[in-house]
Amino acid sequence: MEEGRRLIWEDSKKLGSLGALMNVCKGTVGTGILGLPWALNYVGIVLGPFLLVAMGLLNLHCMLILVSSAKHLSKVLNTPPLDYGDLAYLCFLHAPILSLRRFAWAAQLFVNVCLQITQLGLCCTYTVFVAQNLRQVIAVHWHDAPDERAFIAMLCIPFVLVSLIPNLSVLAWFSTIANAAGITALILIVVAIVPYLPPVYTREYVHDGTGFAIFLGASIGAYEGIPLILPVANAMEHPNKYPNIIISGVSIIMILYVSVGFVGLLRFGPNICGSITLNLVLGDRFTDTARILYSIAMFLTFPLQFYVAMAIMDSWIEARWNVKKLWVSLLLRVVFVILICTFSISVPYIGELNSLIGATSSAMLVLLLPALLHTMAYSVRVPDTLLTNDDNDDDHSATSHEKESESEETKDFKLPKYVMAKDAVIVLIAAAASIAGLIQTIGGIVREEQLHSIIRRCNGGLGYEYLVHNTSTAVDVISTKKRYILSQTP
Repeated sequence: MEEGRRLIWEDSKKLGSLGALMNVCKGTVGTGILGLPWALNYVGIVLGPFLLVAMGLLNLHCMLILVSSAKHLSKVLNTPPLDYGDLAYLCFLHAPILSLRRFAWAAQLFVNVCLQITQLGLCCTYTVFVAQNLRQVIAVHWHDAPDERAFIAMLCIPFVLVSLIPNLSVLAWFSTIANAAGITALILIVVAIVPYLPPVYTREYVHDGTGFAIFLGASIGAYEGIPLILPVANAMEHPNKYPNIIISGVSIIMILYVSVGFVGLLRFGPNICGSITLNLVLGDRFTDTARILYSIAMFLTFPLQFYVAMAIMDSWIEARWNVKKLWVSLLLRVVFVILICTFSISVPYIGELNSLIGATSSAMLVLLLPALLHTMAYSVRVPDTLLTNDDNDDDHSATSHEKESESEETKDFKLPKYVMAKDAVIVLIAAAASIAGLIQTIGGIVREEQLHSIIRRCNGGLGYEYLVHNTSTAVDVISTKKRYILSQTP
């Protein structure tokens, strides 16, 4: 992903503090925010916000140590600013355990594959989101509208067309429009639900814990901005101010996430869907406007996320096969959009998709890799001739050991044992969350498939209750009831 970001920024000016803050916030907040009430439902309305803050603080810590690791390694190796893949490569290449050095290329490949999965996975969530929300708006006037899978198939052509746009100036305008539409829609959503909030005691304070791993996956996936952290740091005019900017940005995001998650769950309770927009009042111009605006925002964000993934893939193909032809690049884009739509048709569940991304690639990028690379970056064996005079970082108590008499003078950088133990705990937490989240999310997808119905609101339908009160004849209601598989589900 970082390589794609460099392509976008290579001709741009250095970022100031405000620009860096905006990029951190913009890169982190995505469709995951609309699924946070659904995620909190798995842990309870009281426990959930505290866990969401804890996850935000852990994410913040991993962002900071990732930046620190890249800065430290770049300094001691005298390299240009590092991206995520480069950091992984150099950490393994200079690992103190010689047997690990042969895996340097594999580490870089693993990071880049995780970045690709995250980017393309987000494209899947955008596709499902647009299809389900547009279907709800249309189905109010066309009760026999096809299900969301048919809508995804129909939207595949528009997604293909926007993915073929190679002009970054056009994509920049897409980004501006998407930001304006998304912010406006989020304000409309909050205004629509706040006046109708029930008392807190009507909701479950603490859930029984059966879906805790799903919550972890969804909450990790919601903090999707860590792939942007190093590119923004490398583009800053004053990099020394960056840690404070990260702290400010994540603090703003945590407040926003907790507010939306709490209010959404309080309003809709156990009937909450994977996206809060699916629970909004149907047939109302105010809420329909919010659905349409957010759908526009996601549709225009799709080519931006897709461009980054394809930019990396183009560079891989050019480096591997020395092929740099326009038709190859365009064909690759068409094929991958079709694959994205196909996967979205097979798993058209926004909440589960967010949790699946969070439990797999995001858990690696957000938690496991920053902690692992932090320990490795400060354990490098570096030739003494490459060392600079200023080896100590303010955030770490790195100490230099005695020089070893080998073919070349070397120094080791070691973190305090308690810091290394902390990194190991984060790695274990990430691994456990990834495995448990993946298992529970797959189970959730199976359950959703069993409950799937063209009428069910969480599948982009209108809901049985709405149809009972709004269909014109008793025959329509009876027909609707026959088609509804589980009338007691949201």
